[in-house]
Amino acid sequence: MPMQDKELRLRVLREFARRSLDTRFLDVFCSKGVVRLSGRVTASRAANVNLKEYFATITEVLRRIPEVRDVLSDVSFR
Repeated sequence: MPMQDKELRLRVLREFARRSLDTRFLDVFCSKGVVRLSGRVTASRAANVNLKEYFATITEVLRRIPEVRDVLSDVSFR
């Protein structure tokens, strides 16, 4: 994986770490500015959010990162 993809992946992971989501089962793959998200996401026990809407908001935040060309998501929610 090229260095730019590694740096982008870390930036995406940091963005998720700021949120009250359990992303233990979320896979993040970056290639040439395309971010692919797959796996499962759950809300933290203390969070009371609409998970799909919250995730959509985070996806929009990721799209605003200058190095991101697109965000593809195949994520299930619990």
